[in-house]
Amino acid sequence: MAKADIRLYLDEDVRPMLAEILKMRGYDAVSCMNWAKQAQQTKSRCLRQ
Repeated sequence: MAKADIRLYLDEDVRPMLAEILKMRGYDAVSCMNWAKQAQQTKSRCLRQ
C-alpha cells in the first residue's frame, strides 16, 4: 500500500513532542512552536552578520 504525501502543521494547542513522534514514524510533521523557534534563531543569526 502506498503512503499518502501528507504534511502536518501542528498548532500551538498540540504539544511539540507529537511532531517529533510523527517524524520518527515517517510523517512530514512540524510544530508551530518548533517552527517559530527555528525562525527566531535564523533571524538572530542574520542580524549578527
